[in-house]
Amino acid sequence: MIIKELVPQRFGFRNDIRYIRGTMKKYPDLTSGEKKSLRKLLMKKVRDKEGRFLVEGPRVVEEALHSTWKVSKIIFTNQFLSNPHSQRIITAARARKVHIVQAPADTLKAISDAVTSQGVAAVVERASGWSQSFWPDRPKSSLIIALDHVSDPGNLGTIIRTCDWFGVDAILLGQGTAELFNPKTLRSTMGSLFHLTVYADVNLAFELVNAKTAGYSIIATSSTGGNSLYDMPALDRVVLLFGNEARGISQNLLGIADHMLTIPRFGKAESLNVGISCGVILSWMRR
Repeated sequence: MIIKELVPQRFGFRNDIRYIRGTMKKYPDLTSGEKKSLRKLLMKKVRDKEGRFLVEGPRVVEEALHSTWKVSKIIFTNQFLSNPHSQRIITAARARKVHIVQAPADTLKAISDAVTSQGVAAVVERASGWSQSFWPDRPKSSLIIALDHVSDPGNLGTIIRTCDWFGVDAILLGQGTAELFNPKTLRSTMGSLFHLTVYADVNLAFELVNAKTAGYSIIATSSTGGNSLYDMPALDRVVLLFGNEARGISQNLLGIADHMLTIPRFGKAESLNVGISCGVILSWMRR
């Protein structure tokens, strides 16, 4: 519990709130063994082997705690207790029976790759992989995003966040796309990962054929040469396919697509960032 005390004006202060932590519940300290184990989660091979990853920052941690994902540990610094999110996060963690530990700021920084620590992190268990019942279980109206070799983690995170905004039903990450649980990807999603169905390491060539069998139209995007976005007809079931930042969509996937789509250019820029393109197209489709 945090006790709030008004500071009298006669001492030269405004009527601000001073926080006294003397009666706050004491949580165990992060052990050296736990620190070493969490430090290893910076490596992809360890994340893959252990099936867990680290998220940082109050907003993302809070989103994880209010999602269906399993959160196994919360780590916070003493300084974080003055953050307005702190009590909500601790309350949510205790309600879910999540293990809570404290750590010095330099320790939290050592187990993360963030330049500036935000004082709180969480260990999250990876969700289950691809479901063979995915296509049969889709609703009549469904919008799916598929990514082919989108290599930049920041672009991937931005696309996930954008898809969350526009209510995309699911995202399929083709083999060769940036790692979903890369720390930069996770930061860029701003917690949107925990709102969406996202599948990694999907065999897109195989699954796009399955999508067509399920009645989906496969729409490939291209910076040039496609039909104008503004002429696109309304469709009930769509898989929208985006390709690599430099090379575009693989030829074998282009051969599966039903339509090619291009955002008309009105200025002199050579191209659009793939994350921006995704936002422009989704905005038009949701009009």
